[in-house]
Amino acid sequence: MGNDGGTIPTRQEILNFSLKKLGNTSNASSNSATTISKLLNSYKYCALSNNKLESPIISDAYGKLYNKEAVLLDLIENKHNDVKNKDFTSINDFVTLKIDIKHNHLNCIVSNTSIDLNNDNPKDLKLSDIQFSYIVPCGCTMNTKILKGLISSDHEIIKCPSCSNPFRSSDIIDINSQDEKVKEVLKERLNRLLQSGFYHNLKKIKPKKKHKIKQDSIPTKRIKNSS
Repeated sequence: MGNDGGTIPTRQEILNFSLKKLGNTSNASSNSATTISKLLNSYKYCALSNNKLESPIISDAYGKLYNKEAVLLDLIENKHNDVKNKDFTSINDFVTLKIDIKHNHLNCIVSNTSIDLNNDNPKDLKLSDIQFSYIVPCGCTMNTKILKGLISSDHEIIKCPSCSNPFRSSDIIDINSQDEKVKEVLKERLNRLLQSGFYHNLKKIKPKKKHKIKQDSIPTKRIKNSS
């Protein structure tokens, strides 16, 4: 939405700066085995069909992951049956992700670290290590700790370390965040976008066309001559 400029840090600068800035801020509750297992599992299945996630993978404004095919089929079915889905009404409510999930491993495209989604010992993991985020609208997906460590202010413009697309902190979406505060922030972001006339993917919402009824197409009753 008009973003330009910015700088591209090197891979090593990203890693060093992020670790120094954020440090180890995780607490016991956020690193619970249940929370970690839930997040790991959310990277494996479509939030709509519950089928295994397969490329292309898309995400809504709240960071939920979907198979694009499942969403398209749902949109077609709802349109055909004149049913409005409360969660989404357009493919523009989603962003196509550049997310690296192979053989049940989630890989960070910046740090080259790999997370085993079938890890049987979640107690050995930290939430900050497995929490990933993506950038709108490019969809590049990476470790949240690394990505957010690049931002020093809410209004700063920086370029994606993967594709060089410019973005701000408000363009970062945490995937399946287990933090209620993060969910509230994402909700407020979406509300602001909708009020400004934009979809989650930052495309402009086009007003629906009203079908005008031609005057000469309206049937008129013939009045019988009573005389």
